[in-house]
Amino acid sequence: SPRKAIIFKGEKFEWDSLNSCPKIHEINFNANTSDYNEIIGAYAFAKDKNGNYQGILLRKADIDRLKNSSPSGNSEYSPWNKWPKEMVEAKLYRKLALEMGIDISDIDLDEKEIKEDGNFEYISFKDIDVAKNKGQMSDEPLLNKYNPILSRNSRH
Repeated sequence: SPRKAIIFKGEKFEWDSLNSCPKIHEINFNANTSDYNEIIGAYAFAKDKNGNYQGILLRKADIDRLKNSSPSGNSEYSPWNKWPKEMVEAKLYRKLALEMGIDISDIDLDEKEIKEDGNFEYISFKDIDVAKNKGQMSDEPLLNKYNPILSRNSRH
């Protein structure tokens, strides 16, 4: 399943370009994660069908280009200002999915959706993938191995 992280000021980070994944990422627990200016980079990676890592690394300049290409990117009401970490994560997942040839329709979270629905809840990419592929919620065990498709309402 995909892994992602935002790199903040004060964090030690090194990218393994041969394997398309991080070598080192030491987290700065004192970072202000709600401040766009504290973000210095971001990455996401996952194993493909052949067991090889596919990854994407965005430097601050890349993230700035994504933000500035948004019509509302520099507005004080922009989702980039209200939820910078979430916006970067959404762009990361989209770029990684496109790079790996994954259908992004289920995970495509763009600025318009965030702007229109300020009370959204994020579902991790892993949970979406598991629920979509196995017909169950990721945190619920299968109750019957011979009848794996059960609705939540039928278990009351």
